[in-house]
Amino acid sequence: MSAATTFRFDFHGVSIHVESDDAALIGLLRGRFRRFPPPGASAPMLRFVLQRAKAGMKRMEIPAAARPVYDLTDGTVLYDDASGRIYLRHGRSVDMSVDPASGTAHGWLIQHPEAAWIASRPLFTIALLELLKRRGLFGLHAALLARGSDGILVAGSSGAGKSTLALCLLRAGYRFGGDDMCFLDPAVNAVCARALPDEIDVAESTMKFFPELANGSGHTRPPGARKWLLTPEDVYPVDFVQRCTPRLLLLPQIGEHAITVAEPVLPADALLDIVPNVLLTDARASQAHLDVLAMLTTQGRCWRLRTGRDFDRIPRVVAELLQQSMPVARSHGHTPAAVPARH
Repeated sequence: MSAATTFRFDFHGVSIHVESDDAALIGLLRGRFRRFPPPGASAPMLRFVLQRAKAGMKRMEIPAAARPVYDLTDGTVLYDDASGRIYLRHGRSVDMSVDPASGTAHGWLIQHPEAAWIASRPLFTIALLELLKRRGLFGLHAALLARGSDGILVAGSSGAGKSTLALCLLRAGYRFGGDDMCFLDPAVNAVCARALPDEIDVAESTMKFFPELANGSGHTRPPGARKWLLTPEDVYPVDFVQRCTPRLLLLPQIGEHAITVAEPVLPADALLDIVPNVLLTDARASQAHLDVLAMLTTQGRCWRLRTGRDFDRIPRVVAELLQQSMPVARSHGHTPAAVPARH
């Protein structure tokens, strides 16, 4: 690959190697993983080769038996049971093939203004999730914040209000570990949350709620991005957290009233909310992912937070919920959840 740039980083003990001839893509990935150090001298555990497709190059071949496991906007994610490979395709811009067994991903960026963004965000994230899932780190679509070593996970799909809640807590002095994605590491006595503190995705409507974001400092909007990228340390005195023990699982929902209301959620119901994080690819790895999510819901307390416009009050509400949350020891008789049947 001509004029390729190599970018390497240590992601919570996993050495990751990225090689690409697309400068925009490398820049976006450096922004996402800027807080992770370079790895040691050991060979990379995961390797991404992401190159610009040559003129006239055919699209990636996908086995006819590959089944869809996730729908993207203008794209899809498929899994081939025979080979164990994952295939990602996004419209006219990016193809990616992932081989979890060898820890490699190979992507092709087609000439399209959004290709670098698509490759660095949704497709890279999904590939990383599936590669780490086979190596004992399990993804959760959630903002991660903390008070001391006590973690707060704000889990939900896009549009649920994760970033707005993360900003509320960040500006009130909570430690920051990311607004969209974290990873769960099952330990002997408790699930540990590991951070991915990249930029915060901020919608135009969210920026209007916070006066300090009005002057345009600290945020950009690359081609293809639907939201603005906010570099939090450019705006706030941020204390970053790399790992912590989750004590509070918040399930946000934009409320109908001005005042934020918290409602307790049973662990089984909370699990139903977060189970879409498990892509039904390899059965053993997917079962392990689901088991970790089930452990998480019993580790602390789960609340549905129907958020209003009382943004200065929300940090106090969360502090009160955190104070109420007491660690719940898991018994040796924990019954693992079952992976939903494939349809």
